[in-house]
Amino acid sequence: TVPLSVQNNSRFNDFWTTITYQQGDTPLDFDEVQLNAPSFNIRDFNGQTHSISDIYADNVYTLLLGWSPYCAYSLLYLDDLKKWYEDYKEYGFEVVAWNAGTPFPEDVKPVIDQYGIEWINFQPEQLEGEYNYLDNFTVPFYPFVTVVDNKGKIVLNPIMDDRSNVLTMLKETFGDTRYTSEDYSRDGFVDVLQLK
Repeated sequence: TVPLSVQNNSRFNDFWTTITYQQGDTPLDFDEVQLNAPSFNIRDFNGQTHSISDIYADNVYTLLLGWSPYCAYSLLYLDDLKKWYEDYKEYGFEVVAWNAGTPFPEDVKPVIDQYGIEWINFQPEQLEGEYNYLDNFTVPFYPFVTVVDNKGKIVLNPIMDDRSNVLTMLKETFGDTRYTSEDYSRDGFVDVLQLK
């Protein structure tokens, strides 16, 4: 397991991803460790400022996504994530994404427009008044996916979980929004629910 001396270190929340990423074939056991999500303010591509802590608190789950417009895996994940976002946003699922693959915002905005992405997107350089926490929080592969609950605790991360588990988690929490019945035996029948 992760030694208490490491967990209690004041910089543990800043660097835990780096620690776990470097473990190779013998990773540390993080099952019993409460990991806090990063807390920072951002200015999105539309010029609006957001507190990430407020976003966590306002939603059941917030997915943090580091992606690159040049990464085929990122673009494939955007396709899936867009469907999940449409299905679960009204239930309390939010996405906050940053471009982790290029320092040029002009390369990112066309992809956001092409995919019709409606969630919050920002460049890491758009962190408001903070050091670039995301340099320490992410690992060098894309897409980088972390899910945070409304208390600011990490409940899924790419080091210990498969990012495809996001959909499973959403279905377990909110149900399958795309469920359809194949029982057509009552088609055409009308039931009166209220008497006059």
